[in-house]
Amino acid sequence: MSVPADIWNSVVQFLGTEAIALDDRDWDRWLALYTRDCTYWLPAWRSNGELVEDPKTELSLIYYANRIGLEGRVFRLRTGRVASAQVLPRTAHLIQPVAMELTETGLRLRTSWTVNSVYESRTATHFGHAFYELIGDASGWLIRSKKTVLLNDRIHEVLDFYNV
Repeated sequence: MSVPADIWNSVVQFLGTEAIALDDRDWDRWLALYTRDCTYWLPAWRSNGELVEDPKTELSLIYYANRIGLEGRVFRLRTGRVASAQVLPRTAHLIQPVAMELTETGLRLRTSWTVNSVYESRTATHFGHAFYELIGDASGWLIRSKKTVLLNDRIHEVLDFYNV
């Protein structure tokens, strides 16, 4: 079933809101896009072409089982308690939806994305795709789950939620 144009456009605008919040380091706005019981997962690769399947028993690059984990990470960034992120990079998130499917409770979405990050005098590019489960509420869309697949073979800089 195709997604009506008004819904497609609202999701594109929502993705833009997420990208802007990350690029502007507007952590409160970014966190507000997630449900309290959301999951946020960046799986590791088991081997070339095979991702880990269970974030609770296998290695993940990032995994938070709910928004409290994301809030804790943001708190540590704000208070300088993240040694690896004393100087945050400037970022530019480019997100393109490639598929949407309406569900009984909301919408499933797949995106392709690229993030360029500037660390002092170096530039890093991370890229991949992400799988979202969105639910609608009175104010618009909220993220119930986000699984981000990083396609880079090598990561030369610190990787955190603001880089993907």
